[in-house]
Amino acid sequence: MLISHAGPNRIYFNDGQANFKVSDHGFGKAGDEYLWVTLADVDRDGNMDAFIFSISSASRLLLNDGRGVFRMTAQEYGGSHAKGYELADLNGDSFPDLILIMRQKPNQIWMNNGAGKFIDSGKTVGIGGYDIECQDCNGDGKIDIVIADSPGSSRIWLNESNTGTFKGGYTIDEGALKCKLVDVDRDGDFDLITADPKNGNKLWLNDGRSNFNYSGQVFGTKRVLRIACDDLDGDGDTDVVLGQIEGSGGHAIYFNESIRKKQKKLSAKK
Repeated sequence: MLISHAGPNRIYFNDGQANFKVSDHGFGKAGDEYLWVTLADVDRDGNMDAFIFSISSASRLLLNDGRGVFRMTAQEYGGSHAKGYELADLNGDSFPDLILIMRQKPNQIWMNNGAGKFIDSGKTVGIGGYDIECQDCNGDGKIDIVIADSPGSSRIWLNESNTGTFKGGYTIDEGALKCKLVDVDRDGDFDLITADPKNGNKLWLNDGRSNFNYSGQVFGTKRVLRIACDDLDGDGDTDVVLGQIEGSGGHAIYFNESIRKKQKKLSAKK
């Protein structure tokens, strides 16, 4: 699926031999200015649906009919007040729900009704922010939320009994434009990477109870647009890729040395 600021938005089918053919079916129209797309089986029918996000117009949900045709649903989400979003199962019913980060307004929680629609719960989680991540931060089996803001802080919001209500937890008193939850030290809980050109790109280690302590690791101070994590060198631990702003000298790859040297340290290579 390919989205474009100017349009048209297109769907490409894989023929199984790494060749992609454009579908006859697109979605949206030129000028919608969609920025991001997330694929998820929203209605749990076995087909991947698409949530498409825009900061200048309403974001929309498209349901897949199983033949690669995506039908845009009528509900609009966020409008021009939205800055970001995440899909995650916030109430433990196996359906992905929606969190919308708003511009200087309470961030919204929309619950999945199980029939291909998100319903505004009327509940909120913090005010504003730049980036959002969702994982079980304290090991209680429920999905928690991290919201990073700059200037400001990165705050953990703890899930209260899968009811769609979250209470404020640990706060890192440094602003951040990007954040990423990942188990860097392989202790079974999610650590946090924050990225900000002023405060630096840093690693915070989780004590297992959603308290995050600065590890001393800095991933430089370049402006980061995207953080991706995977085992790139096949040694069993998680490495880090920073997608850095144009003109910064290229993207950065950090190889995790925690297994080889038994230290929670990462070395950089560009």
